[in-house]
Amino acid sequence: MDLETTGLSPASDLIIEIGGVFWDTDRETAIEAGGFLVRLPEGVALDPRITKLTGITPADLEEWGGDLPDTLLRIGAMCQKHGVSYLVGHNGRAFDRAFLRAAVARLAASRPEIDHLLTLPWLDTMEDLPFPEEMKTRKLSHLAAEHGFLNPFPHRALFDVMTSLRLLSCYPLEEVIRRAAAPIVTVVALVPFDRKQEAKDAGFFWDAPSKFWTKRIRDFEEADLALLPFPTRVVSREAP
Repeated sequence: MDLETTGLSPASDLIIEIGGVFWDTDRETAIEAGGFLVRLPEGVALDPRITKLTGITPADLEEWGGDLPDTLLRIGAMCQKHGVSYLVGHNGRAFDRAFLRAAVARLAASRPEIDHLLTLPWLDTMEDLPFPEEMKTRKLSHLAAEHGFLNPFPHRALFDVMTSLRLLSCYPLEEVIRRAAAPIVTVVALVPFDRKQEAKDAGFFWDAPSKFWTKRIRDFEEADLALLPFPTRVVSREAP
């Protein structure tokens, strides 16, 4: 599953597109797929920057967009019917799951099918895949290229889902599930500005709000921190 939204805040921004693919892990193939635009409430404008990023226009949403509850109900019902085990997405646990929860919380009434959708665990292709040490990028389109294929339409929900699933199929599913079940540890690199390249080379990313080089790892990877050429500090632990 992948969502396109009006912005980055689940508390204030809204879903404008949902992409969903039902994937058979034994055959590594898509069984059913669809992309669904979601109509915005009256009076809510779509930022031109989102249109530039996704290609989705206000006219698209007006003509093709459906109601969010109906779309979630349809997807949730299919998940129940076919015994879906996991939702898969790129940054899905932090971004898409948060938007789904916020969207459902705003609904006047929920349904069992939608509630079921929220209970499914996630496999996150940004965090849960055992990428090679030298593969530092976590941007979806870049990862696709690193694995020998391209995403033809980045930032469109259905195609981002297909790309995530293709990435997933490059790694042993059992290992991905094991990693997904482990607690997540956020670590900061304690490096001065003139050593920032060392942090980048070790897979840390600059977090502008906190002004730290940060990295999210699994708790069983903490021992590897001692091998780094700079000190680190754990700032948070969270359940998967």
